[in-house]
Amino acid sequence: MRTIRFAKAGAVVGIILLAGAFLSNYAHRTCIRTIQHKRVALETIFRHRLVSGTDRNRVIEVLDSEGIQHSGYEVAGDSPVLADVLGAPAVIEAQVPVGTWCVTRWSVHFVFRFDAQGQYTSFTDKVEGTFY
Repeated sequence: MRTIRFAKAGAVVGIILLAGAFLSNYAHRTCIRTIQHKRVALETIFRHRLVSGTDRNRVIEVLDSEGIQHSGYEVAGDSPVLADVLGAPAVIEAQVPVGTWCVTRWSVHFVFRFDAQGQYTSFTDKVEGTFY
């Protein structure tokens, strides 16, 4: 009699664990899809509204119009080391929060690069997760 009760309890616990794993995996996949959709949407906006040679003020205007928080225009000046760290003579960085999953906040980090004359050349992006 006890053996049957333990077997039933074990089966119930197993079913609960499997359901939890399934739901957790579903939530994770949904979060990743959401992040990727947001990233692609932002990349599309930037590719359409920013062409190479655009003035830095236009880049800031586009970021502001999209409600995206960003750094100021950061210039390396005469420092080749700082230019190497920045990846260009000047940059503007932007961080776009895109969601949370479990204990992680996800965002897309953009770096807009400029030449020595302050003209936009390109951007790069990467998804970042931080624990909160």
